[in-house]
Amino acid sequence: MEDWDQPAVWLDSSTLAVWGQLATDMYDEEDALDYGDNIYSSFLAVFDVQTGERKKLFIPVPAYRTKPLIDGGKY
Repeated sequence: MEDWDQPAVWLDSSTLAVWGQLATDMYDEEDALDYGDNIYSSFLAVFDVQTGERKKLFIPVPAYRTKPLIDGGKY
């Protein structure tokens, strides 16, 4: 993840959820294996900040939007 200004939220005192997109130029091919066919998709990763362990990885998730949908459209 290269943009640290993207959405993040504390789920509890030691768990952080981070939305992002894999920066493919920053990883070796084997580092991206968890992403499978979704390497260019947005993801939501959940981390235990005390251990640094990634607890969950949700792929793909909707793209981050900074503007509301018009006329009740779908993501």
